[in-house]
Amino acid sequence: MEEANRSSRNRSLAGFELRFRRRSGSYLGQYYIPSGLIVAASWTSFVIPPDSVPARITLLVTTFLVLINVANAAFTTSPVASRVNPIQASQFHIATETDCGK
Repeated sequence: MEEANRSSRNRSLAGFELRFRRRSGSYLGQYYIPSGLIVAASWTSFVIPPDSVPARITLLVTTFLVLINVANAAFTTSPVASRVNPIQASQFHIATETDCGK
């Protein structure tokens, strides 16, 4: 009799659904676009004659300092995680490739 009562009981299911949405527009405007513009500006070093060492060094140091500043802002504003997040990895890659690749 007890089994019959269990099977005839009305069973309800309750729950909820969470939907998270990531907004990437702020990252584009704060990190990726400025970094891309600085990298494009660093390409002017190919136009500067190789004999003009002070001009090339000035451009290199300025580019490096600006990219490190953008990367530092990305590191401090991103949430703490046990792994490196994609924006940190891309900023590190941009800074090292732009300044160490020349």
